[in-house]
Amino acid sequence: MKLRQLISDIIVELTRLQGAALPPWREEDDFPFPRMIAVDGERTLYVSKKIDNLIDLVALQIHSSEHELGRRVGTGELRSIVRRAFGPALAAIDLDHAVSENANITLSSVRTFVEQSIDRDKLRQEHCFGCTLFSRLSVAAFEVGSVRFETRAEWLKRKMAEGDVSQITRRRIERVWSGSNLRARKPSSESIGEQDILDAIGDCPYVCSVITDGYGLGLGREKALIAARLALTSIALLWQTPSKRLDGFNLAYDRTVQFQIAVAFHEGNILANRTKIHLTVDGDFNREKWDTLLSESKGYFSIIAEITDYSLSLADVSRKNLMRTLFHALLWFHEGCRDRSPLIAIVKFAATLDALACGERENGILNLFEARLGLKGDARIFSDGTTLKSAVSAIYGYGRSRTIHGNNDRIGTDWSNNSARAEQLARLCLIYCIEWAAENREIDNPKLMSKTGTK
Repeated sequence: MKLRQLISDIIVELTRLQGAALPPWREEDDFPFPRMIAVDGERTLYVSKKIDNLIDLVALQIHSSEHELGRRVGTGELRSIVRRAFGPALAAIDLDHAVSENANITLSSVRTFVEQSIDRDKLRQEHCFGCTLFSRLSVAAFEVGSVRFETRAEWLKRKMAEGDVSQITRRRIERVWSGSNLRARKPSSESIGEQDILDAIGDCPYVCSVITDGYGLGLGREKALIAARLALTSIALLWQTPSKRLDGFNLAYDRTVQFQIAVAFHEGNILANRTKIHLTVDGDFNREKWDTLLSESKGYFSIIAEITDYSLSLADVSRKNLMRTLFHALLWFHEGCRDRSPLIAIVKFAATLDALACGERENGILNLFEARLGLKGDARIFSDGTTLKSAVSAIYGYGRSRTIHGNNDRIGTDWSNNSARAEQLARLCLIYCIEWAAENREIDNPKLMSKTGTK
């Protein structure tokens, strides 16, 4: 149905309501209160369930029909904007005039309101998330593409210098972070912002910041979160077992310290299992080692920067075809590392391999290994003598394909060993493909990653 017809139906329903009891109330409406849309700061307009549903359809049609708009704002966010647009638009028309005339006026008003609300020049935001990162270390601020990491003290000092936080708010937040108690502050927009910062950063020692440009607040936040997660995953990839490192590299938005406790009973005994998902990097890792690792990985992180830039813009990058493939692969790898179910983690690690092999399935993955790592299918890659071909078959064939299609007859077995293997194979492919992208900066064809002979 066309937009004008939808709006005409809204106007017809609104006209009908004028002769009905107000507020309109129907027993079959499961919404517990009268439905209203705001006209301005003081007035509201009563509407029915039918009008609410028609406004939803208008928002969905605008979102789907206007591609540029659809890239900059989410459906839920646009629905809220369109709903706000209809209040003043419907209040301004004369219901005694022709429906078609009123529909044209209303549509014009709604479009103008939407365009002003989603003015690209005003949609630049810095999204900030508390981050655990190196909980025991204090490292200098650094950037992974569009993603910036800094200690919370450095971040707060920067935000005050940029005028986003007042001196009073800074001092109060620093006192909270030092363990002091504060007297309640007089309610105001500044006191609300202060509490929002404390809630968002929590006890995290670092802040991860991502600037989005041209997106609505909700969609911008989701894009910033993806970019931050990809950046953390790229750092974790530098360790042998990225999933363990990602237990320590967390956004406060996503996770908190987790204690997993399970009990079982056997022959009168209580058997408890306690697991703490740690929030630090193991071993003797220190700032000097981190600085060295960061310096030695400049080429690697330059490609991660391209990937995060792609994730934030989707099109405005020089190698969008290659970056699209690497973006998908890195995103699937992150999800595999985060998943606590070994079998589902395998599905996601296999998706990483499949993305890098451009959807060419098992043979494509084997070609990728031969081209990038020099490993043929008959190479024995694990200590028990398992060949690459057998490992890929178990991971992709049974672990991924049969699980997705519902015919995995081994679904009830323990997949933890294969999950660990899937993670290692996906990690190797990701790192070697990223390094290949760094060495071949003029290439934008992801299929060439699987071609033997390409450097």
